[in-house]
Amino acid sequence: MLNPIQNWSLTTLRKKQIKIGAKLTRYAKYVFFQLAEVAVPQRLSAAGHA
Repeated sequence: MLNPIQNWSLTTLRKKQIKIGAKLTRYAKYVFFQLAEVAVPQRLSAAGHA
């Protein structure tokens, strides 16, 4: 029984790599903005109490 991955062309591998990279980028942006959403109010409240 052949492994189906062995039959993939370079184009298929490249497309899969691009899709994975796009997913990682999208996830990284999401995490970055979630962290920024938490950090900004903390800085504003710290500046207001200083």
